[in-house]
Amino acid sequence: MITDFSQLTPSSDINWTPCFENFTCTRLEVPLDYEDASAGTAAIAYVKSAAVDETKDTKNIQINPGGPGKSGVQFVMQVLPILREMLGPSYNIIGFDPRGVGASPPNLDCFHGNLALGTNWVTTSQSLNPTVSAEDFNALFELMGAYGDLCAQELNSSAAYVGTPAVARDMLTFAERQEAKNGGNPEDALLYYYGGSYGSFLGATFATLFPDRVGRLAIDAIGDGEDYYGGKWLTSMHDTDEVEQVFFQSCYQAGPERCVYYADSAEEIETQYRKLLLQFKENPIAVWDKTVAQIPSLATYGQLRAAFLNAAYLAEVQFPVLAQILLDLESRNGSSLLAFAGAPCYDCDKDKLVPQDGLALTGIICADADGRYNLSTREAYREHLDTAMSMSSYAGDLWSGSALACRQWPFHPPPSQKFDGKFGGATKAPLLLLGNELDPVCPIRNAYKIASLFPGSVVLKQDEVSHATFDAPSDCIYQHVREYFDSGKLPPANTTCHPNARPFLQSPPFKES
Repeated sequence: MITDFSQLTPSSDINWTPCFENFTCTRLEVPLDYEDASAGTAAIAYVKSAAVDETKDTKNIQINPGGPGKSGVQFVMQVLPILREMLGPSYNIIGFDPRGVGASPPNLDCFHGNLALGTNWVTTSQSLNPTVSAEDFNALFELMGAYGDLCAQELNSSAAYVGTPAVARDMLTFAERQEAKNGGNPEDALLYYYGGSYGSFLGATFATLFPDRVGRLAIDAIGDGEDYYGGKWLTSMHDTDEVEQVFFQSCYQAGPERCVYYADSAEEIETQYRKLLLQFKENPIAVWDKTVAQIPSLATYGQLRAAFLNAAYLAEVQFPVLAQILLDLESRNGSSLLAFAGAPCYDCDKDKLVPQDGLALTGIICADADGRYNLSTREAYREHLDTAMSMSSYAGDLWSGSALACRQWPFHPPPSQKFDGKFGGATKAPLLLLGNELDPVCPIRNAYKIASLFPGSVVLKQDEVSHATFDAPSDCIYQHVREYFDSGKLPPANTTCHPNARPFLQSPPFKES
């Protein structure tokens, strides 16, 4: 029984081997550059949960959970019951680690597996907020440049071959190799795929580059491709401030028994939060709770801003947690905030370490941006920050760091893997596009934009506040997704689903679409 991908020999064929108790695994060798064999190869890690009655004709649905940088292997193993409920028993569910992620090379970890160093880098950079002071602004600018310099020394040239177009080609290669393994013609292979967030960029890139190879393609929490590939990360914040307003309104609607930060109106809750924020900006809170941090640490304004945004990713679960954090901060107790944000770590348990996706992300987004929007000077970053803050007063400062991360990234994709993010085309099968009414980083308007670019595609909306419909279980969503994969049937236009339960957000005050 394989318990580590290093135990598997890479092959240009697909050789499924029992692994991790109830799964099978393979490492598929693919070219780093499909147009230049001299660049070498990479072995992509795959895990499979077989269909109930698997045959050689059983379709494989490839899964990408987002990031970029999240492990599809770990995702499938961790949330398989939910995926089975959504996709049904008739498909092989395939998780894979894209290039540079998890068990798949090339290496994008500039700390070479030292997760404590990686954790400290992430927590240090995230503790700086460029709107707090000139010192934080300048420190963040310099740190991001230094990270690029570090990676230039620690990584090799293979780090250039991790862009999304290359991963899209890898998905097609897997489909072709599996078709050949089953005795079919590789040229007849089609992609069956579900992905969300960054996975929406991957899916839309595939549909643009290989429109005649789309079997079924469902994408959730859809981003703006031109903004992402352009390296700006601005249009993602279209609905962010409205999502944050939902917290104040839903806390009031939930009442004091279910929202500990309750006040007599939504406006009063927001007022007390803004007052707390101003106080916190000038006076961070020292934390010496050893259950949270190994050394005396600070809970900071920047961490609170980040916590507010991160909680909106999974509002039903995290908004009550956020309410408790705010209540604790009112009494100058920063432990719960630091626990939520992540504390400096030097010899910690693995569950307190930043996963590798936090380190792979920069390499992938910078490969895709390819220097198109390089914030090489402080003046350029100041202008970008001001634009970001005009897009979102709650999250513009936090989201501005995504563009800044690439300012000195030294690796660029080869010509065969460059792409401008201009999605669209007539695909062999129409796409199913999913999204929540309000999403903090992937506004639903992106789904309608994508639908207009791929003829016949349909948007399936859920009246929820969260990042991806996947994060809010819904029998309605599951039914439509299963019907789409089973027969290609799309839901009627303007269909809206409801989540199964809404314990905190009783009646979200949605805007008109």
